[in-house]
Amino acid sequence: MSVFTRGTNLYTTMRPIEWGDGTWVMQVQAHGVLTAKQPYKIIYNQHGCITAALADDENYFYVGVPFAAVASEAIDWIQVGGVCPSMIVAALTMTAGDAVKMYDGAVVDTTAAFTGAVGEFGICYTSTTGADDVLDVILIPERIRQASS
Repeated sequence: MSVFTRGTNLYTTMRPIEWGDGTWVMQVQAHGVLTAKQPYKIIYNQHGCITAALADDENYFYVGVPFAAVASEAIDWIQVGGVCPSMIVAALTMTAGDAVKMYDGAVVDTTAAFTGAVGEFGICYTSTTGADDVLDVILIPERIRQASS
């Protein structure tokens, strides 16, 4: 799927696609400068898919992680599923096999296995300590709604 322009509107892919190696991606427009490996929300708007900062709200969204830095308003492929090593997070202590979820605009540990509960978007595959600010996760390529607890 490619990007096409109609007037001044940009259109991107509207759902994840699989690259053939287990990595799921979406083509999105950056809302601002994106940092490599930093998780962002991917939401729909009148232009297709666009990133947004993680925030505490009730909207449905994908969690996307850029492979590399992306310039503001640029269109690029963002990972939404599959093995994602070294995703940048606030310092977390996690056990391999625990699900990660979105809560209050932040990535948190569920301290339990992935069940598909509200807010869950991935599975930690390498245990971490409280000093670690990167997390090895398997992203689940589904839209989620942020957990309220």
